[in-house]
Amino acid sequence: MEQMQQIGIVGCGLSGCAIARIVALAGYNVHISEISQATLDLAFQKSSTFFKRESMRGALNKEDMQGTLSRIHGTIDLHDLADCDLIIETLPENPEAKSHIFQQLDAICSPNTIFISHTSSLSIESLASSIRSPERIVGLHFLHPIHQMKLVEIIKTPFVHSSVLETLLAFIESLGKESIVVKDAPGLIVNRLLIAHLLNAVRLLESGIADIEDIDKAMQIGCGHPMGPFRILDYYGLELICRIADNLYQEYHDPQYQPPALLLEMIEKSLLGRKVGQGFYTYSDEFVE
Repeated sequence: MEQMQQIGIVGCGLSGCAIARIVALAGYNVHISEISQATLDLAFQKSSTFFKRESMRGALNKEDMQGTLSRIHGTIDLHDLADCDLIIETLPENPEAKSHIFQQLDAICSPNTIFISHTSSLSIESLASSIRSPERIVGLHFLHPIHQMKLVEIIKTPFVHSSVLETLLAFIESLGKESIVVKDAPGLIVNRLLIAHLLNAVRLLESGIADIEDIDKAMQIGCGHPMGPFRILDYYGLELICRIADNLYQEYHDPQYQPPALLLEMIEKSLLGRKVGQGFYTYSDEFVE
């Protein structure tokens, strides 16, 4: 892993920011690419807030906080990622947008650069087939909250070179994470189970069998889950869960992945979850993962 120093990240939404922070904490230089300076500025502001919070609770000293922040760099020019050893794309679950980014990266980066798509519901094989060097692209799925959850799902395609997979396994270990390797199947393990669970919770609410708090309590106390389904929905964002569910339904045609009417109504009303202050619950604090 000594030769890997420069890590690129495309997109600084919830996942992109959180991944950038753990990668910088592990000692790597991180280069985040976004389409606007305003988006980058907000990401840096949230990262600063996150590290200050970690410092206040004793998880990080001031020197480590400052050193980590100094290793995170932002750019609005994708070409600035050309010299990165590994690039993690963290765009929303849109196959066309992801393919377009990888085609651009394929044209400007070294043949040795490893490409990662952060996804849980899209085909990595399809993304790989859109570039000239499909053997260097792998999928990853970090679980949220990324700084707390230890598991990372690695999505292996038939094209990927064994050396790429070995490098990626070592990289994930260097972040303090554990990995599992899964075949290229939309939803992988975690989301194929989790999305059905979340949508069924909404259907239970629609049926009137219980209220939000009691359904959450049932899963937390009764099943030992750290968060109830409605807290999870709010945490991830309702529109993201719906987008993943739609992708899974298109792939498997399984009715358990069809978003319930209540979920669609809430998205239409922009009740998207914690990031906007209102979802199934109401929030007054700033959301910083």
